[in-house]
Amino acid sequence: MINHRQVAKFYNSISHSPLENLSKICQFTFLSVFIIFLFASCKKTNINEVSGPVITSISPSRGIAGTVVTLTGNYFGATVSQNKVSFDWQEAVINSASKTQLIVVAPQHLPGIAAVRVTVNGKESKAVNYEF
Repeated sequence: MINHRQVAKFYNSISHSPLENLSKICQFTFLSVFIIFLFASCKKTNINEVSGPVITSISPSRGIAGTVVTLTGNYFGATVSQNKVSFDWQEAVINSASKTQLIVVAPQHLPGIAAVRVTVNGKESKAVNYEF
């Protein structure tokens, strides 16, 4: 059985001001939309996929034009056509490609150090050195 004290307590707990109720509704709606947006925008993204390919090693690190060079790393294109390898300004011929290894032929170059870079989808790796 409900007594008059319970009814009075319930009645007093209810806001009688329409503006106060509207404010609470707006706060709840904003919070709900924010939480939905927060979870909807969450996506697992690997930072290296965003920043581009990474060369971890080059072998051999010295040679002449025509030397077969192996680049090892991450986030390379899986096919030859997805990659571009340059020794300074000279583009190298790519013999084979995987996401972690590129086998290329060193191009013609003047004696000295060349900066070797891999480009995938317009994103360029940091350079590693190759000595001609």
